[in-house]
Amino acid sequence: LILPIIHRHYQLGDIILVHCAAGMQRSAIVVLCYLYQYHFRNMNYCYRRLRYYRPVVFTPDINFRLCLYYRYKITLSTETN
Repeated sequence: LILPIIHRHYQLGDIILVHCAAGMQRSAIVVLCYLYQYHFRNMNYCYRRLRYYRPVVFTPDINFRLCLYYRYKITLSTETN
């Protein structure tokens, strides 16, 4: 439900802040799903882009892998090459 709201505000040119207590898992998974669904359609690229701008996200690992799999039927590779 939140992704269309974020996208509507993005299209309006609004500044958007997605946050949670630590900014490492919950808010990061929302932003990751948003980037995937509305912009890039490549989950690994979205993951790398998010980590580039906020290196602490998903440390030590992603707690929401199953959510990603059930929602998008994809697995995320967090390997860095």
